[in-house]
Amino acid sequence: MEVLFLGSGGGRFATITQRKRTGGFRITFNKEIMQVDPGPGAILTSSELGLDPRRVTSLFVTHCHPDHYTDAEVVIEAMTYGMTRRRGVLLSVKSVLEGDGRIGPAISKYHRERVKESVMMEAGEEFSLGGYSVRATEAKHSDPYTVGFQLRGNKDWEILSYTSDTEYYRELEREHSGARVLIANVTRPGKDRIRWHLCTEDALRLADEIGPELMVVTHMGLKMIQKGPESECQRIEEETGVRTVPADTGLRVIIDKDSVSFKKMLPRQSSLLEFGGANPWIKNTTTKK
Repeated sequence: MEVLFLGSGGGRFATITQRKRTGGFRITFNKEIMQVDPGPGAILTSSELGLDPRRVTSLFVTHCHPDHYTDAEVVIEAMTYGMTRRRGVLLSVKSVLEGDGRIGPAISKYHRERVKESVMMEAGEEFSLGGYSVRATEAKHSDPYTVGFQLRGNKDWEILSYTSDTEYYRELEREHSGARVLIANVTRPGKDRIRWHLCTEDALRLADEIGPELMVVTHMGLKMIQKGPESECQRIEEETGVRTVPADTGLRVIIDKDSVSFKKMLPRQSSLLEFGGANPWIKNTTTKK
């Protein structure tokens, strides 16, 4: 199982300024490729990293906010080979697929009808996808239909969780229990908590309670970007013992039976991406199970 990040920014102002890209991420398992929350730039960044969006077999949009859905219809057009085939699975929620009178829908009926299967999910529901199960997890966000998910494979070591956008609540650890890799949307640094979102203090509690082999911090707002996510991740790691890294464009996480590792992909147009320096680099780090 592999995860490839197409961005690490989130929230209104990070999206507007593109201080960090906002393309979400892709999960590859066996022959399945799931695109998750393709916000602005997902298709462009895919191209720069040499990824073919036509290979995507499923799309998961967790809620109806632009930094999570703006490239979704283009992903569907790629997944269906230019709308010429009924192909792929669309997993999402009511606000995205139907709207609720206040927000959405974010994906047109025209696009929904071209996928092979469209599934509306609620927290607690599971869907089988190419031998893997996807369970929607509860999230508390301004879009009341928001969900995260936990992806489990045929083998007991293939477990990945994604919080999506949510504020901290007491049962959040239980929703993501057992995850070897936890992808957490952490918008603010320290205790600078805003409603509907996690801050570093919340992420620290999650890491301590769940104890994943690796936590990846993503969906960073401007304050997190300005503070420096590296120092925030270092604090989580020092206080919990959980290896914690900030997501970045091109970060690739590999989950094997005996280890979880990560490295940075080199883009075709590296000067356009935020690598934190003039020269792109590749870093390999492995955590033993």
